[in-house]
Amino acid sequence: MNNQPHTFPTIYKDKFGQVKTKIENRFDEETSYSLSLTINGVQFRGSSFDDFELVHPENYSEESLNRFTFNKVKIWNSDKYVFELCNCELHFQIPVKIIDIKNNTEIDTEIFIELSLGNPAKNGGIDFENAKFNITLNNENYISEGDVFEDALVELQNQFKGKYHFKNCFGCLYSDYSPYGNGFFGDLLCFRNCKSEYLRANSKSLLIDLIENQGVAVQETWCCKEFKERKMNTGYRG
Repeated sequence: MNNQPHTFPTIYKDKFGQVKTKIENRFDEETSYSLSLTINGVQFRGSSFDDFELVHPENYSEESLNRFTFNKVKIWNSDKYVFELCNCELHFQIPVKIIDIKNNTEIDTEIFIELSLGNPAKNGGIDFENAKFNITLNNENYISEGDVFEDALVELQNQFKGKYHFKNCFGCLYSDYSPYGNGFFGDLLCFRNCKSEYLRANSKSLLIDLIENQGVAVQETWCCKEFKERKMNTGYRG
């Protein structure tokens, strides 16, 4: 895999103002924390854009952390905690490749995302999360929103009305989401290693069997050389 990061220009916003920065993406299929973010010298890491956790909290003074709000999250099967960034906005842009179906060409463009994260909730998690998505293709603007990438990208794909198709893992024939649910980003499952079995897995039980044996988590915006354009009514998600 290529270890060079993909860089996403980013603006961090909170009650103290805004900071221009960048999100670095070092995705590969073996890495748990592929995303990194630095704000005023404070480092965060995450597997999704909504779970950036403070790296080495002991390295920072109380003053250097004063502007941030953290959600204290217990690590599964452990007595330890991590501190996830919340009560803020992240505005960032991700390069995407779009297939122009009529002209049989590919368009290199960017999708602009405005992610809003609420305050820690009493019962865990945060009390609000929403993201707005914006992409322009051939001078036409498409806008959607949702609390997970899946819903927002589905809405954009519907707005394309057959003119365009995402050339990434989300738009791939061999990807699907777990019936158990998925987070904001990065929980898409790749079944390129069992293509035929996946294409026949049109029920929940069949897909679960494949997930346990073959499913590999990938980012929606990633793309590998085995990409094939997804067709309607394919696999479990259709």
